[in-house]
Amino acid sequence: MLVIISSNKVLENEASIVGALFEEGLSVFHLRKPVISKPELEAELRKIAPKYYNKIVIHSHYELITKYNLRGIHFTNKFLAKSKKHNVEAMYNAVKSKGLTVSTSIHSLEELKELNLNYNYVLLSPVFDSISKPDYVSQAHNFEQLAAYKTNKTKVLALGGITAQNINIAKGMGFDGVALLGSIWTSEDPLQEFIKIKNTYLVNFI
Repeated sequence: MLVIISSNKVLENEASIVGALFEEGLSVFHLRKPVISKPELEAELRKIAPKYYNKIVIHSHYELITKYNLRGIHFTNKFLAKSKKHNVEAMYNAVKSKGLTVSTSIHSLEELKELNLNYNYVLLSPVFDSISKPDYVSQAHNFEQLAAYKTNKTKVLALGGITAQNINIAKGMGFDGVALLGSIWTSEDPLQEFIKIKNTYLVNFI
């Protein structure tokens, strides 16, 4: 599974880049804008062609999944921390009942072991030194026993510093796929960077 996460900032040309990424084979895009309002997030969605909505996962304003027929939602750490357990479970059940996806983020194998919901996938980070966050350093040494913690129900994707040069390492560690962020949005040519990474991904994961 190959995922791209948006920049957390609103970029002037992001929608056109995302459209080109979808045309080049991107199957899952996480629209993550932590500080924008619901109307602002809708404005960002409307910049993207509706034919791609079923490939988009949102990290906030979850009620928009039905209005725009999106792929699913991502439970952020902030959402989980501030929400009561029964509200989280109700949201999870409502989304899953529609055949949509629910994912979340974790930062340790202990968190993976303690998951109390059967997420479609989780993002485990930082696997390598982050490209977008210089002080976010690799924890790969803590993920060496990944295979022993995984279940058949939840896929685990590597996040943090993923490039064409280290995808094979992520595969060797037992990850089910990768999520890209900094490698795409810090590149001078995001589309070509994605193509390069996608080709390497296909060799290692498919």
